[in-house]
Amino acid sequence: MVASRIKDIVVDDHRWFGFDDLRLPHWTEHGSIVARELSAADWETVSQSALELDWVTTGMEKSFAPGGPHEGERVAPIGPDGLVGFRRAWDNATKAYNALTALAEIPRETGLLHEKLPPVGGGEISGSASKP
Repeated sequence: MVASRIKDIVVDDHRWFGFDDLRLPHWTEHGSIVARELSAADWETVSQSALELDWVTTGMEKSFAPGGPHEGERVAPIGPDGLVGFRRAWDNATKAYNALTALAEIPRETGLLHEKLPPVGGGEISGSASKP
């Protein structure tokens, strides 16, 4: 679901909604269990992606908080520099997913996660962002 939302931001609708949350809610409690089953390299890939998703959400929450650049707003546009970061997070989430596939006994993703899904956040399939 997180990768779907990132894909939507990067490709279909370049906006962050105040209610968006990319964090993995049970990561803190269960990450160490996953760590026991992965190689050091795969653990680094997975844990760094989980931390990145947390950092992105925390940063965006601060932008809506008092004193933030989007204080009082419900939606924030994501500019070109932000899109580069979200694209990197999408790539990292895909790498993390692929690092977990052997453990889950599922096939690896050959492209980016959910890249072929239709828009879910109000964007246009053409890739141009809808206006806020």
